[in-house]
Amino acid sequence: MIILIGLFISACILFNGLVKWMSIVVSILGILDSILYLYQFLKKEDK
Repeated sequence: MIILIGLFISACILFNGLVKWMSIVVSILGILDSILYLYQFLKKEDK
């Protein structure tokens, strides 16, 4: 029983870590996407 509780807690910690990393990755991708969009927009303006 104690082992199951420990596994559950460690799984929760791992899941929270994964969620945090996923949110960081998503925010980085969003920033990169907006930078690319701005870059393309500026290139269009130059022509």
